Amino acid sequence: MFGLPLFTVAIMILTVAVSLEGFYRPELVSKYWFEPKRILEHKEYYRLFTSALVHADVTHLAFNMFTLFSFGSKLEMAAPAGTFACALIYAASVLGGNLLALYLHRHHVYRALGASGGVCGSIFAAIMLFPGMSLYMFFIPVPIPASLYALLFVIFSVWGIRTRFGHIGHDAHLGGAMIGLLATAVFYPAVILRHLLLFCAILGVSGAGLAYLYQAPGFLPKSHGFSRTSWKGFWSKQKRRQQTKQWITDEEAIDRLLDKAIEFGMESLTDWERQELERLAQKRRKRQ
Repeated sequence: MFGLPLFTVAIMILTVAVSLEGFYRPELVSKYWFEPKRILEHKEYYRLFTSALVHADVTHLAFNMFTLFSFGSKLEMAAPAGTFACALIYAASVLGGNLLALYLHRHHVYRALGASGGVCGSIFAAIMLFPGMSLYMFFIPVPIPASLYALLFVIFSVWGIRTRFGHIGHDAHLGGAMIGLLATAVFYPAVILRHLLLFCAILGVSGAGLAYLYQAPGFLPKSHGFSRTSWKGFWSKQKRRQQTKQWITDEEAIDRLLDKAIEFGMESLTDWERQELERLAQKRRKRQ
């Protein structure tokens, strides 16, 4: 109406408002964040969407909103379907990212929050519509062609899930990006056909990464720790530091496996986890 990306601005205002409220009301964040146990056992499916409205801290919020505006507004203003397509791509990407996280962490004590899934979906949609643009990736100081950025992003996300790199929801990033890519194909099939090689390359690398994760899920931790916050009185700095020290010692690893078995039953342990528990138990007996 006024030449503004209406959906992008609206979702940013809503996200900023809810996130700022959450900084002062930890109970709001715990009600909205992504948590597999609450979703699967208590059927709180709304968390698949509301988790995108809350953020860990101001830096987390600012980074996501800046990125969303940079790519969402470009997508919304330049794409033929405009606001409608942008809104559906964003919502589908939020859902897709959380569904992948839900599958990977369905047996884990895990919490996450942030709009990264929707943001990544918007980025990948923009990449397909404007493959000639350049982007910056993490701390690389030079611009990267969009096609190379997309492939590196997918590889990094799979590696991040595998290594538990940082307090980052790599699974939501990967799931959101892939759904954003597929949603773009639905709205703009002609664009996909013009860049079919890039589309197939991204899907191929993503499919290979997901197949790898499906075949070897045992490395995933019982608790990921992405749910870091800086809210006063919510988590102390000491507890946040402890959350980053996952599986460092044998005793911690045993405790985590036993906690999972007690909470979810022995059948919840993967073959790798059963073997690891036996190996660590034997190692403990030898020390004693």
